[in-house]
Amino acid sequence: MRPGKEKEDCIVQDLYGEQLEEWFQYMGKELGIPFDKNQVKDHRYINSVFFSHGFIGITTNESPDPGNVKLIERFAKVFQQTYTRFLDLPKSRSAGKEDR
Repeated sequence: MRPGKEKEDCIVQDLYGEQLEEWFQYMGKELGIPFDKNQVKDHRYINSVFFSHGFIGITTNESPDPGNVKLIERFAKVFQQTYTRFLDLPKSRSAGKEDR
């Protein structure tokens, strides 16, 4: 988080036109994820929900339903807790070995 900026939990980007074409190029060439452009409408919505170690992104052809965004936000919170625990496991294992 940058000083003076409010933290956003979620952003929705509406890509169309040249931005959508650039996104197709990026997904295909940089990430190796092919897209059949015939399956995508004129817009692509990218829903990004942030948590302490990154974000979860979902793309759709339709503008996101607020209920679905809330569900993704809840999932991100649970994922954050799980990931934090995963990161803590090596520390707890090391501490257990030192106690022996």
